[in-house]
Amino acid sequence: MELNATEKKILLLICKEKPNKEIASILYISKRMVDYHVTSILGKFNVATRVGAAVFALQNQIITSEEMNENV
Repeated sequence: MELNATEKKILLLICKEKPNKEIASILYISKRMVDYHVTSILGKFNVATRVGAAVFALQNQIITSEEMNENV
């Protein structure tokens, strides 16, 4: 269950409670591309929601507390 660099950035922003539209703006990609990556992340983690992905990422230290404290 490895994430590519874009998926990791998107996951961090999901953990920071950013909506897909804002993630797209921050990363300079389309919302549709964000939606695609979110779907991929959910599948890799075998979870149904963004909240589930965030919880999984934090519990398994895929996203660290240091990363959570960094500015976007």
